[in-house]
Amino acid sequence: MTAVFWFLAGVTVLAAAGVMALPNVFHASLCFALSFFALAGVYLTLGAEFLAAIQILIYTGAIAVIIAFAVMLTPPAIGHSNLSNRQRLWAGAVALLALGLLAGGLVPVRWPEPGPLRATSAASLGELMLTRYVVPFEVAGFILLVALIAAITVAKGALKP
Repeated sequence: MTAVFWFLAGVTVLAAAGVMALPNVFHASLCFALSFFALAGVYLTLGAEFLAAIQILIYTGAIAVIIAFAVMLTPPAIGHSNLSNRQRLWAGAVALLALGLLAGGLVPVRWPEPGPLRATSAASLGELMLTRYVVPFEVAGFILLVALIAAITVAKGALKP
């Protein structure tokens, strides 16, 4: 099982690297969908079947497909990104510094042992979401609504000549 986990984790990381490295935005969006799908496989190997199903339904099936359609419906001039700029060296240096700081901060941490799961089925997860965690659930929904309204406003402003 660990070989499958590491294979899927590698596919996830390589697909995420493809999102950043590919100059064609459509190909990058396909790598984006592949990384979501491989991450669902990682969830399956960890025993989180519900999370894997949600990952496939929501992220792979909805968000990645919407991004692919948005890329296909944009004008051809926007279809390719310009990867060469003067900040490339600085961006790489800052990324390596951030990676070093994160790795240095996470390695010496003594992680607690995981306890028993309280919610193992979709019904118990739904009950927790609508009883104990109803306020964070509603706040997340409100934040998503505000983000959607902001995206529509920005898109309408970009369409004006």
